[in-house]
Amino acid sequence: MIVLLTGSSGQLGKSFYPNLSKDYQLVQYNSGSLDFKDLKKLDKTIREIRPNIIINTAAYTDVDSAEKNIKEAKLINAEAVGVIAEVAKKLDTILVHYSTDFVFDGKTNEGFFEDDIPNPVNNYGISKLEGEKYLINSGCKHFIIRTSWLYSTFGNNFFTKIINSAKKGNDIFVVNDQYGSPTSTSLLVKTTLKLLNKPDAEYGIYHVASKEKISKYDFASYFLNVLFEKNFFDTKINFVATQTIKSKSNAERPFNSYLETSKIEKELSFSLPHWKSDCNEVLSNL
Repeated sequence: MIVLLTGSSGQLGKSFYPNLSKDYQLVQYNSGSLDFKDLKKLDKTIREIRPNIIINTAAYTDVDSAEKNIKEAKLINAEAVGVIAEVAKKLDTILVHYSTDFVFDGKTNEGFFEDDIPNPVNNYGISKLEGEKYLINSGCKHFIIRTSWLYSTFGNNFFTKIINSAKKGNDIFVVNDQYGSPTSTSLLVKTTLKLLNKPDAEYGIYHVASKEKISKYDFASYFLNVLFEKNFFDTKINFVATQTIKSKSNAERPFNSYLETSKIEKELSFSLPHWKSDCNEVLSNL
């Protein structure tokens, strides 16, 4: 079985590699070898490979930059996804595509379900939602997996940024009024593969994230305290309100983007872990 993995140099793509390379005939591309801004080449490449499964982890993920580079974000996160979906339809290929909690506005204290009406508050969220629509309208076999606060021990993410700053002995400032569900790439990969390996899995949108809502400040405090106890470093973490740092950020963020995961848990008959358990597993491999 041929699997095409896009975005292979990103944190999610890198996490997929060891799992896919041993079980599938894997063809992988990063942004340097397959430019999502060249839609004709993208179409031609997929047709030549004729994969049985496409796992699309490629995306324009710089939330603040997307406020300025609207066309580029839309091209990569929406129009390119539409091209992939159309080819997948013609080849009868299964497409796994990753979306985001940022398709929601966060203007509720409740968790968001798959059938809640999206209302993104920034251009990144808008572009990702447009990508979802292109994909659904194509009619291809698909799994759209929305996740939130994705992190790993490598790449440029909230987790690594905080740790790298702490290593330098800097005081850390983190917002305490943005809530969500931190999700490791290993958890996302594991759940995706469970879905792909279930022969009768229902196609559609799924939320995959760790359990229980947490603020960014409390999440950072937790893993920094664990590392402090292991004598990695000593640093001070401070909480701040989003409003106080808003001028430094171009994009609005949803204050609550917690994802409810009962649908995927029912589909696969398993329970996603608490965010703390997920984080402990990542820390054990640090």
